[in-house]
Amino acid sequence: MLRFECIVMTVVALVTAIFGVAEIFWGRLPKCITGRLGPKAEDPVVWASNQGVYNLFLFAGLVWGMLCADPIFAFQLKSFFLSCIILAGLYAAYSVKFTFIIVQSMPAAVALSVVYMTRN
Repeated sequence: MLRFECIVMTVVALVTAIFGVAEIFWGRLPKCITGRLGPKAEDPVVWASNQGVYNLFLFAGLVWGMLCADPIFAFQLKSFFLSCIILAGLYAAYSVKFTFIIVQSMPAAVALSVVYMTRN
């Protein structure tokens, strides 16, 4: 089960990193994720870059949790950062587009469930 936890955590971390890089360097996520494109989506480029930095912090937290040698602290790190991703996805689904629940919150919720199931 520990291998499955690593796989799920890695997938969530990679998706979070991709969001971060997309937001920082491209200024926005693709239309298929956000549902917006054009002048309205172009206005908040600086805001999107800032949001991308937050996503990269979440990515770093997940990696920290996966690499942490102390199992209790690793569990706490994983739980905290996965919970942050779930909440961020829920808010994005509310404020931008429902797709964020599927793309961001659901994978993090699955990973959090796996983390709790494999807790020592």
